[in-house]
Amino acid sequence: MFSPLEVTLKPSRMLWWLQLSSHLTLVVLLALSVLPSSLILCLAVVAGLNLWLSYRQRRDAVQALRWDADLHTVALYEAEQGWVTVDTLESVLAWRWLLILRVHAGGRRRRLVLLPDSVTADAFRRLSVIARLAPLQLSAPDQATRS
Repeated sequence: MFSPLEVTLKPSRMLWWLQLSSHLTLVVLLALSVLPSSLILCLAVVAGLNLWLSYRQRRDAVQALRWDADLHTVALYEAEQGWVTVDTLESVLAWRWLLILRVHAGGRRRRLVLLPDSVTADAFRRLSVIARLAPLQLSAPDQATRS
């Protein structure tokens, strides 16, 4: 029914600007608040650290995704480990402009947030279709069910 799909992912500039603007908004709101200055400083430092960590995580990001809905397999390509098979596809959120995949692969839980600027328009459309229609549960003996 579905042809295998292999997509190269790139960091989303839209997501980066959204994170940056939300952190800057938080810092501005903290500056305008009536909280004690020591608490404002602590919260601003936490917001800055969170933004820095999200920037660092971009380097460890998944670089490619391979989804074969007919064989019920999903694999992620990471620079250090190569192709890692996804053990569990925990949940999928597919909107017209956003695709979020929660996966468990290589002993780690990951959340892939894909915006239209992360992949080509055709690849985003195909990923969205597969995410909506393909079985969610992956298993070794190919016993997949939609939950």
